[in-house]
Amino acid sequence: MAISRTVTFILILIIFTVFNSCFQEDESTQFDNISKEININDWIWEELNTYYFWKDFLIDTDQSESDHETYFKSLLYEDDRFSWISEDVETLLEELDGEILALGFSPTFGVFSNSNNIFIIVEYVYPESSAEEAGLARGDIILKIDGLNLTMDNYLDLYDKTEYTVTLGAYNENGIYETDQEIFITNSSIDINPVVYTEIKDIDNIKIGYIVYVDFLAGENDSKLDNLGHVIDEMKAQGITELIFDLRYNRGGNVEAVKYLGSILAPYKNVLNQDVFVKFDYNDVLEDYYLAKEGENSEHLFIRFSDNGHNLDLDRIVILTGSNTASASELLLVGLDPYMQIISIGEPTFGKFYGSFVIYDTNDPRKHNWAMIPVVLKYTNANGFTDFEYGITPDFYIEDNLLEAKPFGDEADPMLSKALSYIIGKDWDEGARIDRSKLYRELPDWYKIKKGNILYIQDFSSTLSSDPISILKLHLP
Repeated sequence: MAISRTVTFILILIIFTVFNSCFQEDESTQFDNISKEININDWIWEELNTYYFWKDFLIDTDQSESDHETYFKSLLYEDDRFSWISEDVETLLEELDGEILALGFSPTFGVFSNSNNIFIIVEYVYPESSAEEAGLARGDIILKIDGLNLTMDNYLDLYDKTEYTVTLGAYNENGIYETDQEIFITNSSIDINPVVYTEIKDIDNIKIGYIVYVDFLAGENDSKLDNLGHVIDEMKAQGITELIFDLRYNRGGNVEAVKYLGSILAPYKNVLNQDVFVKFDYNDVLEDYYLAKEGENSEHLFIRFSDNGHNLDLDRIVILTGSNTASASELLLVGLDPYMQIISIGEPTFGKFYGSFVIYDTNDPRKHNWAMIPVVLKYTNANGFTDFEYGITPDFYIEDNLLEAKPFGDEADPMLSKALSYIIGKDWDEGARIDRSKLYRELPDWYKIKKGNILYIQDFSSTLSSDPISILKLHLP
């Protein structure tokens, strides 16, 4: 696997952790509004001074600022693009567990050069969602929402509405044009299954597993991990000897799921040895604390492979990548690379190698509903590789042209076709490719990117100085 090396940091790896807030407030004390605003800001300041990766670069600003998000952003290191804050911790926790109210499709936002008009291309549709029931499908092009053209100024606000009518477009060699087809979609409750497509292909007597995996999620009682394990067991039972893992649209998720999947895909000897999957680096205070309290083998400092009862024991896997392959997806590629052959096909990945704690008030009842997600760490693989600002360079570069998207599993899909031809050892006829180079530019979906890698560690507890930490959950975006 070819990997680009740079110095600038661009990944968030969100490591999601539940803390007892150091925002302490006597229940019998009644603060006026101004005092409450200042004390929440004090909570923000104190937590950042303990956990923030760039704590030495914190900017001390006026704590009387009444807008907490403005205050939070004013403190951050100038090159930090990934720390963020939320005023609705309950909704945040539900979303990070994969239980959401949503329309049910994953978008790519595109724009043509020298144009202010945005269009949406559907990457995939979640099964049993409102979008699927309404007939929306992978590759559909959305040009209008509620009759309005999408522009740089309005597209996110329109897309974030809870229900609307979309006007579909179509594409030919002359570009995109509007059709008379309209589809109404509305929010519905979705318990996300991140395995959206599976198939076993038998070509030249070689059984090849193909899995499209779109979110790293553990689920309640690890239900989504169990489902992934069953998928792998079924493929193993049917005798697959090769695996294509499609991460083109996987922007990250639960790092416990990454560890689980990495332990499925890594050679079994490395799993039995509990070899290092990735290492974590913190600020000097946290690094020294974990070393002093828990020693060099602290679970805060490493993720190691562990036997979960499911393992393919393959020597290599083929991974399909794109510009939205981010965070936990990149951790998987980077973490496995020292132990097995990783063949990557597609576009360079996003480039995220930072981690964040999600910090919020755990009093019952809560004194406030704010949660902040500051960058706390960056990760390296067992060989020390990190800082891949421009992402991971694929071994075989192929653009994912969604304007000519094929259904999952269709062998006319250029990426899948290349993967299959590589595995069976036959030349790939590039002249037979159906797609053309992308004529549009993709706009990053920062909302999803910030929530990339999520890891649960449910049996941790620890104490840092006088501030009690209950590390019940550890997530990576």
